[in-house]
Amino acid sequence: MYYKKKRRHHFVWQYYLNHWSEDGKTIYCLQENKIFKTNTENLANVRDFYKLKKLNQKQIYFLEYMITQMPTFIRPIHKNLLYLFTEIFNIQKKILESNNDAKLLNTIDIMINNLEEEIQRSAERIGLKYLKKLHAKQLDFIENKKDLIEFYYFLSQQYFRTEKLSIAYSTSESTMNSDMSNCWPVLRNIISTNLSWTLHLYKMYIYVVENCSDIDLITSDQPAINLKANYIDPPIRLEIYYPLSPKLALFVCDENKEYNKIDNETALLLNKKMQEISYRQIYSCNRKTIEDLIQ
Repeated sequence: MYYKKKRRHHFVWQYYLNHWSEDGKTIYCLQENKIFKTNTENLANVRDFYKLKKLNQKQIYFLEYMITQMPTFIRPIHKNLLYLFTEIFNIQKKILESNNDAKLLNTIDIMINNLEEEIQRSAERIGLKYLKKLHAKQLDFIENKKDLIEFYYFLSQQYFRTEKLSIAYSTSESTMNSDMSNCWPVLRNIISTNLSWTLHLYKMYIYVVENCSDIDLITSDQPAINLKANYIDPPIRLEIYYPLSPKLALFVCDENKEYNKIDNETALLLNKKMQEISYRQIYSCNRKTIEDLIQ
């Protein structure tokens, strides 16, 4: 993790996007009303997106207080995360004040750049086996508590790790008024962990549904979306939609629903919702699906 600084930080998993690729490398993308074909490596990434942000004392106190309001069993996880995200800057300061060792400072600089990116890669490694099971329509993992929590953690990270959610938090009125924008990298990891436990504790319904329509499902730079949310007010209901491929989709709902198959009407509605909630880009396995969507 700490030998080479990673600059191209992806907030949508490339392995996931490859399921929209016919050749295993390239997919179609719509950005700024232009459709183009490109390698998945070029999509859904921002330079130094996961680079740690130095927190001031007010921001640290805010996060520490938030953690005290959470269930006792989960607090140590969040305290350790906050320690990781803050202590690295304390070490950097001590080095600068003492011997100013260039090699050590370079190592710290790499760690600041790579740490959260590695956390997201770890979530991807956790999610790989579940994504493979979902593609095979195998849901046996939901009967195992550990597996289910891991799956929900992976899914939660795919929801909260994106540029759209980062911008939404940092530009919200409450965040701007309270100077808490730098807290989001810590918060998104805290929220993902909390949500994984919450979903496990409540009775959720998980469906893998085939797209039997003539319309391929698209995905976007916000690949997991809540169909019950308006993305303005805090959601009170949950229906997570996470397309798995042009012909397969995952739904996680707070109520028992009849999901037999995705027909043409449903596929079009899902694609329009995905386009609506996307931030900069939508992705497809073919040009025509995007052209039909935007005409």
